[in-house]
Amino acid sequence: MNRHLAIAAVISGLAFAGGCSDDKSSDSTTPATSPGPTTTTVAVPVDETIAGTIFFDGDVGSGVIIVVANLVGSNEPPLYSAVLDAAGPYALTGVADGEYVLTAFLDAGDDRGPPEAGEPQGTYDPNTDGTPDSVVITGGVGLIAIDITLV
Repeated sequence: MNRHLAIAAVISGLAFAGGCSDDKSSDSTTPATSPGPTTTTVAVPVDETIAGTIFFDGDVGSGVIIVVANLVGSNEPPLYSAVLDAAGPYALTGVADGEYVLTAFLDAGDDRGPPEAGEPQGTYDPNTDGTPDSVVITGGVGLIAIDITLV
């Protein structure tokens, strides 16, 4: 079984110029035009990768946004991290099979340490119940749309 997933959507459309006329005396016609096919690539999981988007309405200033993945139940330092200059897409690569909790925060002082009081932060919580939800990497298959909002 191929673990790599590939999804691409091809959207084709025709744009017609001109129009219909009730005037039967006119022999002029306007030909239909076709812009050709348009290809749209849809994000797909990449093996051993957790990817998503960090949302933040504030100003990052001279700080950075740090995204970390911790094994569920671990008190050790995060195994995987990404540093972003601004809110937007992120990817944690080389992620081993396991169950992880994802957290992101604005490191306003850019000291690359744990979040400090007052620094906006958030966790992956798609059901918005206030409790972080875990993500599971199994068989090396990656995950996408693991989005986090900093508040």
